[in-house]
Amino acid sequence: MTDIPKAFQALEEALKEVENDTHVTVLFISDGQDSYHQTLQERLKILTGNQGKTVTFLCLGIQKQFPAFLSMYFREMYHNT
Repeated sequence: MTDIPKAFQALEEALKEVENDTHVTVLFISDGQDSYHQTLQERLKILTGNQGKTVTFLCLGIQKQFPAFLSMYFREMYHNT
């Protein structure tokens, strides 16, 4: 089962371990499918973002069904370089 917010919760836990002066590059590759697609936007609200870290966020959406809002949402939350 695919749970996109859960994957990003793991990213945020990893970011907590990174020193503030470390540059992080995140590459998110996905077809955009989530097992609970109808509640995806609501479940994404629990994420906190880059936590003041320097993050380059890259998104590679594969397949034509990839929802563009995901890449824009994650770029806004994480990318700050």
